[in-house]
Amino acid sequence: MVFLPLFFILTNPVKKIRMDRNDLDFGVKYMKKQKLIYIGGAIFFLCIIIAVGATARYTPQGTGASLPSVEPYIPVASEPPVSTPVPTEEQAPIPDTVPPVIEGVTLLSVSLGDSVSYRKNVTVSDNSGEQITLEIDNSAVILDEIGSYPVIYSARDSAGNETFVETTISIVEPSGIDVEYVLSLADQLIAEQTTPEMSLWDKAYTLWNWCRKNIRYSYSSGNRSSVYAGAYEGLHDRQGDCYAYYATYSVLLDRLGIENICVTRMGGESNHWWNLVNLGDGWYHCDCSPRNLEHRYKCFMQTDAQLQEYEAFYVEHPGYYQFDTTLYPERETTVLFDGKPTSVRPTATPAPTTDTDLLPQP
Repeated sequence: MVFLPLFFILTNPVKKIRMDRNDLDFGVKYMKKQKLIYIGGAIFFLCIIIAVGATARYTPQGTGASLPSVEPYIPVASEPPVSTPVPTEEQAPIPDTVPPVIEGVTLLSVSLGDSVSYRKNVTVSDNSGEQITLEIDNSAVILDEIGSYPVIYSARDSAGNETFVETTISIVEPSGIDVEYVLSLADQLIAEQTTPEMSLWDKAYTLWNWCRKNIRYSYSSGNRSSVYAGAYEGLHDRQGDCYAYYATYSVLLDRLGIENICVTRMGGESNHWWNLVNLGDGWYHCDCSPRNLEHRYKCFMQTDAQLQEYEAFYVEHPGYYQFDTTLYPERETTVLFDGKPTSVRPTATPAPTTDTDLLPQP
């Protein structure tokens, strides 16, 4: 680079100047002018050299190298600070003020000298779900002396809520009925009227229908000393009042292992008994006492509401199915069988009118 000014001077196209003595002054001026031109050119090329050198410091020459890459900046999200829960006061538990519920308590009757099962069909439950112990106070009962005695059922939950239900047991004269004979009559009838392939529903309906059709109603009071005495009248004598119908059907259901309870009319013009039956779908009413053609009603697996509808129709006998609802297990409300007479609800499914009807199905 340092030879560039010299090259410029040697190759300058300026006219050669003839130097003679007469032109001495002119030559001096010319040389000064040329000197300034040389100096300016040298300074110009020197600036170019400096600029090129500065650029080379940042861009390597002849190596093919490139400028170092720079990683892009990516901000890192910071995790939110963990908040410390502020302790709060624990809510006070809601006090339990609901007492246990005792169901299935009915009037009891037993022959003099016989034993009695106070717990049969009696249940106790509580809203807490805990196992509640059923207590029975039968201290006033004298089994070897005829009379009526109080029996008190009670239950208490862990919250201190208590329930008491009182009933009466009647000790009556021995009926002289051979229980084994009555049971054999029941087993024989079951074998004749049902088959092993039949469902419990079909068996229960078949036996209910048999009692309704084959026991002749007697207006005279029958033997109500025990359920077996009533069943004897229905199975052996083939006659009896509504107690005989209840008792006969109850013994037949017992032999099939079907839960059933006696329901007693409360108030009304006379006594009446029927069955509360559980075929696995809950408790329903069954009354196999026959209804006359004017008030035809097939009371099989009926709800409380269906009984009330029948009462509204049977105005000649108000309170026919009136009973103390607190003494029995809670009944179901789903209708399984429509046994209402056609004159009550013309648009409803009519009750069968012949004895050859097919078995009803839920």
